[in-house]
Amino acid sequence: MYSNIFETFYIAIEPIKKNNMKAIFLFLSVTMLNAINLFAQDNPQMVLENDFIKMEINKTTGAIEGVYNKQTKWQVIRQPDLAIGLQLLIPLPDQRNHNAKSEDQILSRIEKINNQECKLFWDKVEGERVKDLDIKVASTIKLEGSAITFDLKVENNSDYRIDEISYPCFGGVRPPVGTKTFRTRTINMCGGFQNTGMLSPFPQARGYWGDFYPSFLNNFPDVTCVMPFELIEVDDQGIYFGSHDSANNNIYFLHEFKPGFVDSKQNIIPETDEISGIPAGYVFSMIRTPFLMPGEKITFIPVEFQMYTGGWHEGLQPYIEWRKSWYKQKPQPAWINDVDCWQSISMLDPVGTVILKYNDLVDLAAEAKSKGVKALQVIGWNKGGLDGGMPYFETDPRLGTREEFKNAIQEIEKSGVHVLLLCKFGWADATIPEFEKDVKPYTVKDFYGKNELYGFSGYQTITGSGTAGAYMCYLSEYFRKIVLKQLENMIELGVSGIQYDQLMPGGNCFDTTHNHRWGESICKGAVILAEDFYDTVQKLNKNFLLSGEGPSDQVSQYYPLNYIRTSDYYYWVQKHVPVWKYINPDMKFATCIIGWDDREMINQCMMYGYIITYEPYHFKGKLSDFPLTVEYGQKAQELRKRLWDYIWLGKFLDTKGADVKFQNADVNGYYSVFENIKNGRKAIIIANDDKIKPLIVEVALQGKKAGFDIYNMDNKDVSTYKNNCIVPPRSLIVLVEK
Repeated sequence: MYSNIFETFYIAIEPIKKNNMKAIFLFLSVTMLNAINLFAQDNPQMVLENDFIKMEINKTTGAIEGVYNKQTKWQVIRQPDLAIGLQLLIPLPDQRNHNAKSEDQILSRIEKINNQECKLFWDKVEGERVKDLDIKVASTIKLEGSAITFDLKVENNSDYRIDEISYPCFGGVRPPVGTKTFRTRTINMCGGFQNTGMLSPFPQARGYWGDFYPSFLNNFPDVTCVMPFELIEVDDQGIYFGSHDSANNNIYFLHEFKPGFVDSKQNIIPETDEISGIPAGYVFSMIRTPFLMPGEKITFIPVEFQMYTGGWHEGLQPYIEWRKSWYKQKPQPAWINDVDCWQSISMLDPVGTVILKYNDLVDLAAEAKSKGVKALQVIGWNKGGLDGGMPYFETDPRLGTREEFKNAIQEIEKSGVHVLLLCKFGWADATIPEFEKDVKPYTVKDFYGKNELYGFSGYQTITGSGTAGAYMCYLSEYFRKIVLKQLENMIELGVSGIQYDQLMPGGNCFDTTHNHRWGESICKGAVILAEDFYDTVQKLNKNFLLSGEGPSDQVSQYYPLNYIRTSDYYYWVQKHVPVWKYINPDMKFATCIIGWDDREMINQCMMYGYIITYEPYHFKGKLSDFPLTVEYGQKAQELRKRLWDYIWLGKFLDTKGADVKFQNADVNGYYSVFENIKNGRKAIIIANDDKIKPLIVEVALQGKKAGFDIYNMDNKDVSTYKNNCIVPPRSLIVLVEK
């Protein structure tokens, strides 16, 4: 570079000696142009930039070498030696893990449209063993405010199948120095967040034997990820990383730390950007699984990588805004708005335990009604009991006759209690006589054409029920006809609706006889089945409710009620956050109450507008079994009824709209805000989970001054808010704007 500049200087020096001003100007111009051009040739990066983001892309490989948040001064990629661009998995007959790695790919060209947009083109792909693969890839990268969007087109003219495409990928990521919270958050089937921490100790969720680096995976659709995005949360800022794909295609969010732990006893990762001379940092990759055959091409839905300031409410905004463009709730029975309390009862389990018979249901429902219950969810009513006999749902002779069941249902419905029947169709009982001939052809098949089988829970036995099940492919039209027949049979019994257990299937099916692509996402069939169910209900009984457990947002358009479990320590969940209710305030959520003095769970139902669902003995008992819980639940229902337009029919805002300060921070309190849709006034619910201490609280509305009336759980007196208010231990109060 410098020799060329000096050569230019030598050529022009003679006329300068003669005071030739024209030549001097020429000399300076040529020198500067040469320097600029040579610098541009040597600069390996293309820069995109606006007021929010500065982004650097390697002009040779297309790897993302820099992302800088100009608003918060966060250098997201701190170790560019770990930068990644495009990666593909292209299996060979003797090497399934045959990759086209980012560092081996050479851009055919890169076009800068303007300072905020560029286009990348790879006209061929280099595999680890097979070179010069005729695979064309094109991507447009665009800055839009605080977001980076990536679209991607792939044309496979090679002789090989493309199973996985990793793009976009962000390597060498580090949180800001001094970060205390660094984690991913997805929305789980229970309506809350699935949190995975990424600071030390970093999780080794995928197992060290199968990977080079510590790693974990968030994948959609799954029980831990029912919406196609994740939040990467960093103290008071973060990144929204999502695919705005409403078609329920599988999406995987892979998180790795390279090169590995400093201390594997405690899963401690290095804080420096290299260790032993090897680059160190986080790697985030979005992976799609198109199973793209030779001669096929695909255009992916754009991916959004948006940086935000604030908490999860702000982080969700890209999804909420996109959701408005397609989400449309189907009309549903009006009676669901009047039901705020259920009881769940199981009749038969798959190991043959008879808990109730059909003729026992009437007395059980009468007791339930006397305690404020408005709907009875009946579980294990079918032949084979809970998780048995699927996908067929007929009555079981051990419980009585179909006519006895139908008569009991009619009597309960006449009393004003709605009956919901639990069913599930994602699996089939492989032990039933009909399985081999009528069901097995429509089960999900793996790469090798085999059934994907699983064992049932042991239920009340340690060794299990001795049965096994197979996952069903909803994409099979014939299987959907079997399922629709079961729905018609349940409608004929005269019940008010169904509760579809474990509604959303995950994974892929590789059986093309089901009339779908090889490796298609099974979840796509759940949307088709939801449409079929809804059409059937509209024809036979428009007042019939479709409720389910854990529908994706696409499916929830047909299922306006979600059965969930929201204790703070339910399996994988710690500290339930009502994020799904915040996204969809109109959706109903029914959560189970199983404790013997369960004031805290009932308080949670009040706080978030959840349906109280009594389940003594894990839905195998009567309400009289836990009188303390029911007594407090009735007080909650009474208070809810007094403030029905506020805290039941009102819009749920989570903590938005009010400033609530706890004067004694050592007391475990929390709050929520509802807005009355008729008059616009707000109600603030404040709960105290402390067992002994009262909670002292100061409350104000955001943006305006207002007084409040205070309603208590344990008495009917209404007081006026002055300087503060007190929430008794294990109780709650409601402040209503005057």
